[in-house]
Amino acid sequence: IGLHAMNGSTLYAEVNDSVVSLNASTLSINWTYQSGDFIGGPIAVGSDGSVVFPSADGYVYALK
Repeated sequence: IGLHAMNGSTLYAEVNDSVVSLNASTLSINWTYQSGDFIGGPIAVGSDGSVVFPSADGYVYALK
């Protein structure tokens, strides 16, 4: 498990092959997205709230 990004009251962490969005106050899960392989680098959060991260499956994911 690794914490990669924070945007306001939301934390973004990687857990094996998934990105997990957490409420920073309660640590409850907002959502989870599973990629095709482990997360291969840092999670970035754009000014529009999009979440971008690379995966070892060869893709870069962008979630909004």
